[in-house]
Amino acid sequence: MNDKIYLRLYYIDENTAEVVSQNHKPFHGVYGIGKTESELLEHELLVDSIPKPINIKEKQAKLMYDKKNNKLYYDYVDIAPTIEQQVAIDLMQQNAAIIFALVKSGLM
Repeated sequence: MNDKIYLRLYYIDENTAEVVSQNHKPFHGVYGIGKTESELLEHELLVDSIPKPINIKEKQAKLMYDKKNNKLYYDYVDIAPTIEQQVAIDLMQQNAAIIFALVKSGLM
Protein backbone atom coordinates (compact mmCIF):
# COMPACT_ATOMS: atom_id res chain seq x y z
CA MET A 1 0.00 0.00 0.00
CA ASN A 2 2.88 2.42 0.71
CA ASP A 3 4.20 2.33 -2.84
CA LYS A 4 0.96 3.46 -4.50
CA ILE A 5 0.75 6.70 -6.47
CA TYR A 6 -2.30 8.90 -6.00
CA LEU A 7 -3.69 10.58 -9.11
CA ARG A 8 -6.27 13.35 -8.97
CA LEU A 9 -8.42 13.33 -12.08
CA TYR A 10 -10.43 15.88 -14.02
CA TYR A 11 -13.03 14.10 -16.14
CA ILE A 12 -13.47 15.44 -19.67
CA ASP A 13 -16.27 12.95 -20.35
CA GLU A 14 -17.53 9.84 -18.56
CA ASN A 15 -14.58 7.68 -19.70
CA THR A 16 -11.72 10.15 -20.20
CA ALA A 17 -9.88 12.10 -17.54
CA GLU A 18 -6.80 14.29 -17.39
CA VAL A 19 -4.45 13.68 -14.48
CA VAL A 20 -4.22 17.07 -12.77
CA SER A 21 -1.99 16.15 -9.83
CA GLN A 22 0.09 13.31 -8.46
CA ASN A 23 1.27 12.33 -4.99
CA HIS A 24 3.89 9.61 -4.75
CA LYS A 25 3.45 9.30 -0.97
CA PRO A 26 -0.33 9.49 -0.46
CA PHE A 27 -0.27 7.72 2.93
CA HIS A 28 2.76 9.51 4.39
CA GLY A 29 2.16 11.18 7.74
CA VAL A 30 3.38 14.59 6.58
CA TYR A 31 3.25 14.61 2.76
CA GLY A 32 0.20 12.39 2.32
CA ILE A 33 -3.37 13.18 1.40
CA GLY A 34 -4.76 12.40 4.85
CA LYS A 35 -7.29 9.84 3.62
CA THR A 36 -7.54 6.07 3.68
CA GLU A 37 -7.12 3.98 0.55
CA SER A 38 -10.88 3.35 0.34
CA GLU A 39 -11.62 7.09 0.69
CA LEU A 40 -9.18 7.90 -2.13
CA LEU A 41 -10.60 5.23 -4.41
CA GLU A 42 -14.13 6.67 -4.12
CA HIS A 43 -13.33 9.55 -6.48
CA GLU A 44 -9.71 9.27 -7.53
CA LEU A 45 -7.13 6.72 -8.65
CA LEU A 46 -4.27 4.80 -7.03
CA VAL A 47 -1.72 3.14 -9.30
CA ASP A 48 1.52 1.21 -8.90
CA SER A 49 3.36 3.07 -11.66
CA ILE A 50 3.01 5.75 -14.30
CA PRO A 51 4.16 5.23 -17.90
CA LYS A 52 7.02 7.40 -19.12
CA PRO A 53 6.19 9.97 -21.80
CA ILE A 54 7.95 10.12 -25.15
CA ASN A 55 9.87 13.36 -25.75
CA ILE A 56 8.48 14.94 -28.91
CA LYS A 57 9.85 18.29 -30.03
CA GLU A 58 7.38 21.17 -29.58
CA LYS A 59 4.82 18.89 -27.88
CA GLN A 60 3.76 18.64 -24.26
CA ALA A 61 2.75 15.29 -22.81
CA LYS A 62 -0.54 15.33 -20.86
CA LEU A 63 -1.14 12.27 -18.69
CA MET A 64 -4.63 10.92 -19.31
CA TYR A 65 -6.78 8.11 -17.88
CA ASP A 66 -9.11 5.86 -19.85
CA LYS A 67 -11.71 4.67 -17.32
CA LYS A 68 -13.33 2.17 -19.70
CA ASN A 69 -10.02 0.31 -20.27
CA ASN A 70 -8.46 1.27 -16.92
CA LYS A 71 -5.32 2.60 -18.65
CA LEU A 72 -3.03 5.58 -18.35
CA TYR A 73 -1.73 7.13 -21.56
CA TYR A 74 -0.37 10.40 -22.89
CA ASP A 75 -1.93 12.96 -25.21
CA TYR A 76 0.67 15.07 -26.97
CA VAL A 77 -0.41 18.68 -27.52
CA ASP A 78 1.33 21.55 -29.29
CA ILE A 79 3.26 23.93 -27.07
CA ALA A 80 2.13 27.49 -27.69
CA PRO A 81 4.97 29.85 -28.58
CA THR A 82 6.18 32.24 -25.91
CA ILE A 83 5.55 35.97 -26.40
CA GLU A 84 9.16 36.40 -27.53
CA GLN A 85 8.85 33.56 -30.05
CA GLN A 86 5.58 34.98 -31.41
CA VAL A 87 7.13 38.43 -31.79
CA ALA A 88 10.05 36.89 -33.71
CA ILE A 89 7.61 35.01 -35.99
CA ASP A 90 5.59 38.18 -36.60
CA LEU A 91 8.75 40.17 -37.43
CA MET A 92 9.94 37.53 -39.89
CA GLN A 93 6.55 37.55 -41.62
CA GLN A 94 6.54 41.35 -41.80
CA ASN A 95 10.09 41.39 -43.20
CA ALA A 96 9.17 38.78 -45.81
CA ALA A 97 6.12 40.85 -46.84
CA ILE A 98 8.24 44.01 -47.15
CA ILE A 99 10.92 42.23 -49.22
CA PHE A 100 8.25 40.70 -51.45
CA ALA A 101 6.66 44.13 -51.99
CA LEU A 102 10.06 45.66 -52.83
CA VAL A 103 10.89 42.86 -55.29
CA LYS A 104 7.43 43.02 -56.87
CA SER A 105 7.71 46.77 -57.39
CA GLY A 106 11.20 46.44 -58.87
CA LEU A 107 12.94 48.33 -56.08
CA MET A 108 15.03 45.34 -55.14
